[in-house]
Amino acid sequence: MSRASRRRMFILTAAGLLAAVSLLQLPPSAGPDDTVRPGTRSAAAVRVWHDPADRATPATITTDHTPRLAAEDATLQLMRQLALAGDEEGLFRLRSLLADPRSPQGLQMAARLLHTTDLRLRLAGADLLGQYSLTDPAVYRQTLAVLQTETDPAVLVRLLHHLDAPLDAYGKDTDMAVTLHGLLTHPHEEVRAQTILQLLQWDDYAAIEGYLYQALNDPSGEVRLSAATVISLIDTRSSTLKDALQALRNNPRETPDMRQSIDAALSRIDNYNREYSAYQ
Repeated sequence: MSRASRRRMFILTAAGLLAAVSLLQLPPSAGPDDTVRPGTRSAAAVRVWHDPADRATPATITTDHTPRLAAEDATLQLMRQLALAGDEEGLFRLRSLLADPRSPQGLQMAARLLHTTDLRLRLAGADLLGQYSLTDPAVYRQTLAVLQTETDPAVLVRLLHHLDAPLDAYGKDTDMAVTLHGLLTHPHEEVRAQTILQLLQWDDYAAIEGYLYQALNDPSGEVRLSAATVISLIDTRSSTLKDALQALRNNPRETPDMRQSIDAALSRIDNYNREYSAYQ
């Protein structure tokens, strides 16, 4: 990279950080999923998503929040330029600054990024959203909505990577589990593989076995590897899963990594069976 290109990226990053600081210092306003309180909407309402490159959204806010929109626009445009320049470090710095749990502005920016048509910005939006805790109801709702509506596999995989279940929701969250069940039939193998890994956090172990058997018979080796990995981490006595694992181990086309995961899963099942029998 030339000195001029490095200098340009530095200037873009610095400008983006300044815009983000300005944005975080402004008061919050109604976002795309919020309801504007009665009496707060002026006669001259403007769209939240008024950038031509963004997907149309009918939400409106008052003109009192024009400074926030200007700061959002400046941040968004600079993020777009950083994405075009391939400056991942600059994007990381901006995301880290925006992901302030004390301010809702970063979460609103994540929503806006995820509504753009630019894949690079949607990926940045998924990364920004993933930096917030799912213990926050607003973050949880937004994450669930993206998983249910996003069509690009790269964005789905990126968000699934960030999907850390809160301890009180571990294996108990029906809404998230049902959403993940739907992604198990996604046409892209990486989405299916990452979804199987996430079921370990969000679904009940008793309910997960049928999905694991389905994944062990998936045509994708990546999905089968994820399933074997999950089985090696749970307590199960399932003879159905054991038979499926043994059949895969006898398949000469399976990779060494897959064989290693299969051996770990079979060992886990055998150990749990012995422990179970000892307490009977």
